[in-house]
Amino acid sequence: MVSKASFPFLIALLMILLISTTLFAQGSLRGAVTDSVTAKSLTGANVYLLGTALGSVTDLEGTYRIDRIPEGTYTVRVSYIGYRSKKIDVQISSGQTVLLDAKLVPDVIQGETFEVVGQAVGQAAAINQQITSNTIVNVVSEEKIQELPDANAAEALGRLPGVSIQRSGGEANKIVMRGLSNRFSTITVNGVRIAPTDSTRGVDLSTISQGSLAGIELYKALTPDKDADAIAGGVNLVTKKAPEKRLVRVDSKGSYNKLNKAYDQYDLSLRYGERFLNDVIGVQLNGNLEKRDRSKENIDLDYDITKGLPSGTDYEIDNFTLNYTDEMRGRAGFSALFDINTPEGGSIRFNNIYNKTKRDFIEYERTYPLSPDERLYYSVRDREQKINTLTSAITGENYLMGLTWDWGLSYAESKSEFPFDYQMDFEEPSTTDAEGNPLSGMRGAPVEIRKGPLEEITKLAINNFERAYLYAGFYRGQENNDNEKTAFLNLSRKYTLGKTYSGEFKFGGKYRDETRDRTLSELFSPYYIEPFSQYVK
Repeated sequence: MVSKASFPFLIALLMILLISTTLFAQGSLRGAVTDSVTAKSLTGANVYLLGTALGSVTDLEGTYRIDRIPEGTYTVRVSYIGYRSKKIDVQISSGQTVLLDAKLVPDVIQGETFEVVGQAVGQAAAINQQITSNTIVNVVSEEKIQELPDANAAEALGRLPGVSIQRSGGEANKIVMRGLSNRFSTITVNGVRIAPTDSTRGVDLSTISQGSLAGIELYKALTPDKDADAIAGGVNLVTKKAPEKRLVRVDSKGSYNKLNKAYDQYDLSLRYGERFLNDVIGVQLNGNLEKRDRSKENIDLDYDITKGLPSGTDYEIDNFTLNYTDEMRGRAGFSALFDINTPEGGSIRFNNIYNKTKRDFIEYERTYPLSPDERLYYSVRDREQKINTLTSAITGENYLMGLTWDWGLSYAESKSEFPFDYQMDFEEPSTTDAEGNPLSGMRGAPVEIRKGPLEEITKLAINNFERAYLYAGFYRGQENNDNEKTAFLNLSRKYTLGKTYSGEFKFGGKYRDETRDRTLSELFSPYYIEPFSQYVK
């Protein structure tokens, strides 16, 4: 008679026996899936063995790998949305790796007439990645990134569901996922984290040119092998390995700023990729240079809702503030990727990415109060900002001793500073002469224009700058530095229970060392250089 206490032991022993029987007489299958017409790699293609639980999904390079296949004859089915599925018979021998490439033919489905929306063109790879992923993920494909005129990576991410963007100078620079602050999201490049660029621990994505990316992956659910501080989710910016054939690509764009009537803007990017030594070593270089006028104008309105009886049934404009920002933004970046195809079918990558952004901007602000006895306020703030980021990493995915080794070492740093930040505030008092005629400030606003238009209200400002005076001055300084060192190792091993069940054991660890500092200063001078009427003509 078997006691209840021995059941767990017997179950564990049975599993070990079942697994051990499959460790012998096993082989592997790997290859690539491409388009039969263009020879382009198909990312996210589904490859599996009919009648079994064994299968895989192609990566960004269109390659796949299936291990722990019991010896025998199988039918391999390769499927991809928009292409005809293909079945191939294959013989798996013990201890051998079979190379099997598949070329799929684009599928033409004849049926009822329907309208094709252009926005879906180029997203086939992204759709397949989303379908075959083992977690909740949204993907922006390389084709869509190149097709749409997005200013940076943040703009491209803003097109995905569940993502909102924060803007600076009319251009997206940060993302908000699930309504949480941007510091609760992680931003990585090929799985390696980018160091935060400001005091809020967020990453300014406007420093990254989208032209060098092969795709963007947005993960909305954490898995055990992800960083635990990615509460809102994670964003992975993807770059491909060097192409098999030499690639030289130059892209150029121009733009026009209507507010400043500025034409002198450009966005240049250069990409080069090639493989050497019979496809063993790959080299890929990317560079970008950009200059953009990000000037903008906006207003803030204050309302008085106490008008009318009872209170709150009517409103008037009480004050409005006009803001104008004259900004020029320059951006430059360079990345170098070296990859090595190892003999066992794995790869090692050495990736270096550097980005630099410089902003020169002056902010002008003035108020238009509708009460004739209030003062006009003028403010000018001249600032310069510099952001530098560097990410360097060596990562690998190798197959040794029957295990899959996913490992990496990385270093990331960022420096964000305001080397110049000076502000001056002015006031213009409301004054009248002996007869009561206004000399400075604002004239009284008639009732008929207290709801606008705003252009009529601006005409009430006298703008007597001789009576305006310097009120206060500020000189501010700010610098943020962030450094992060990371080492990780994940080991996994797939197993099969006959041909019906399969799974994977995975374990690993990660070491992370991060330092950050912030310096903030402000000098304030209360000038209060107010003119007196007896000294002002």
